[in-house]
Amino acid sequence: MEVQDFNILLKKQFGNEMFPYQKEYCDLIKENHDAHLNTLVNLPTGMGKTMALFYAANSGKTLYTVPIRALADEKLLELPNVFPNLRILRDTGADREHRDEFDYENQDVVITTTERLLSILNTNSVKNELFKNLEYIIFDEIHLLSDVNRGSTVEWIIMLLKKNYPHIHLIGLTATLSNYVQFTNWFDGEYYYKPPKDRPIPLQFFYNDPVEKQRTMALTRDEKFAQFIRNAYMHKEPFLIFIASKPDIERYARKFAGLGDKATLQQCMAKGVAFHHRDIDEKMKGKVIEEFIAGNVKYVFCSPTLAMGVNVPATNVAIFDISFWNDIAWQHEPLEEAKLRQMFGRAGRIGFSDIGRVFFYGMYDELDHARWCVENPQPSNSQFGRVIVDKILNMLVRKDAETGIEIHDIIKHSFLYHQRKDFDEIIIQKSLDLLTRYKLNNKLTEGRYKATIKGIQVVKFYISVHTVIDAMSQIHELKKTGRQATLYDFYRIFLGNDEYLSNVSYQEPKDQKFKWSGQQFFRKSDSVGYNLYVSAYDKDTNLHIPMEKSGSLLKVLALVFKEEIMGKKFRSLTQDSTLRRWRNDGAGLVSRLSTILEWDLKDFLGDKKIYNLMEMGIKYGTLNETKLELFSIEGFGNATIEKLLRRGITTKTKLFNLTKGQLKRYNVGISWDRLQKLQAKYGKNVPKAQGTLSDWY
Repeated sequence: MEVQDFNILLKKQFGNEMFPYQKEYCDLIKENHDAHLNTLVNLPTGMGKTMALFYAANSGKTLYTVPIRALADEKLLELPNVFPNLRILRDTGADREHRDEFDYENQDVVITTTERLLSILNTNSVKNELFKNLEYIIFDEIHLLSDVNRGSTVEWIIMLLKKNYPHIHLIGLTATLSNYVQFTNWFDGEYYYKPPKDRPIPLQFFYNDPVEKQRTMALTRDEKFAQFIRNAYMHKEPFLIFIASKPDIERYARKFAGLGDKATLQQCMAKGVAFHHRDIDEKMKGKVIEEFIAGNVKYVFCSPTLAMGVNVPATNVAIFDISFWNDIAWQHEPLEEAKLRQMFGRAGRIGFSDIGRVFFYGMYDELDHARWCVENPQPSNSQFGRVIVDKILNMLVRKDAETGIEIHDIIKHSFLYHQRKDFDEIIIQKSLDLLTRYKLNNKLTEGRYKATIKGIQVVKFYISVHTVIDAMSQIHELKKTGRQATLYDFYRIFLGNDEYLSNVSYQEPKDQKFKWSGQQFFRKSDSVGYNLYVSAYDKDTNLHIPMEKSGSLLKVLALVFKEEIMGKKFRSLTQDSTLRRWRNDGAGLVSRLSTILEWDLKDFLGDKKIYNLMEMGIKYGTLNETKLELFSIEGFGNATIEKLLRRGITTKTKLFNLTKGQLKRYNVGISWDRLQKLQAKYGKNVPKAQGTLSDWY
């Protein structure tokens, strides 16, 4: 569609025309589309980058990718209101149950997340439907390419698209990509850029008086809250108040609304105040945003995730936490510049205010850090070096490449290769040799390689190659000793890797208590006193190097199994959400690695039941056999046992004492007849598993 025609359509549908600069970048998109070039739109937050989506959606079939599901939900609501004739499909994790019914081919816009797009690229049937007649792919928040956790995924997707679908026009949207020229050169396109000073709604920054550090974070935030009250009294326009703690988000919202500690979200909203964080029901989160945009709610106390692209117009932004509590390292660490910029970029929105105000609260060093971030935008750097060996294996499994030359031809399209002119191409051959050494690929004739069954499993289970290598190295070392494996040896195998321990810091002397307690608890194992070296990525050398992590492993085990290892009186500062993540991630690694390495582990264990016990033990944070004895009942799988444990049915006695009514009400997947048969078979003497956790300490 011609830009002028789209402008007429926009006025007809929405009542407004484009701003001159929006017309300019839409003109550039049109020109680049016709010239088979891609486009980067780099504008300060609040200047209306979404117009690129509106234009593309009315010009041809468009795939719109977002980093978080909330942003997909927002666009699913927004687009039909502006252009009711568009056919729109959302495909995120929330929609997986309905995918069989999706018509990917006959859509004007498909909205999805970055991770889902990667999955689609690996699924031929969906990919073929979706990519048929596809004209545009838009990456919102494309600067997340520098994110440690998900950046390599964004980069890999762009590489695949540039290589396999050069006819599709790629559009990147960002507000915080300072090295936009370098990025656009790699992106094979042209850019449209406006500096922060051109922001139509200027920002004013206010650094409140430094607060004194109190005995607890809650008391420190109380001082910040008192300062916020004064700011809110002076400036009556809407506020977004960013706070890192979910309990404090709700506490201050209720306090500001003049309500008690038990007040509901609805009661707060009736007072013009709301709170918003991950644990709130999805419908209520949407309601909060709707009411805020409508002006019925003027103050939203929220977590920083609300800053990630969701269009919530506020004149004022208050940032309580310039640093965050790292409950793994047990210390405060400053927020990254990009995350802080995302938050203060929410202030000031076209059509809602003439000014944007940002209020910072903190101690001296925190306020200095905020000033530095405001004045020094940082470049976005590739994270692809972390996963080169994983992507090489992925290429072999997908049969995108078979030789080192073919692999190099793909990797040279990475942003890493573009940024690092000193990229050592020997890394590719070293990666292939590493995969061969650990039997993840086979070297064929004429320099060709083919993934092994084990290599295919590694890709299938989305597990890091270095995680598998670290596990195999531990198995090899254990075999050399010729001794019986202990429970701690298995934890070294399954959890002794950078994938699990990368964020688990260990510092002497404050963490010494975890190491001592763990060594005492696992004293039957000779290896509890050994060093544990894992492959960790070093960004300066672009290599994985050995890093000693025995203290980190003992620390995480001591916290996951804190009652048994540290004692019931121990009070941890680590948040429950972090413990849940460690437990779920650890259980997942036990499950996947025990499958991938089944053949390597067979010399140590005849009865694989111990893996199920370990998996459930770490997931529920217990090494107590009594709580895990349900595993020894024949025919019970993980799903059934998880349902029982969630209901508090942790032993055979509790299970066999259930009434018929309780069994039906609990809906645990066991019929009354089956329960009666199990009770008749086992009675009070449920046999113990062949290997129990206490046998392996």
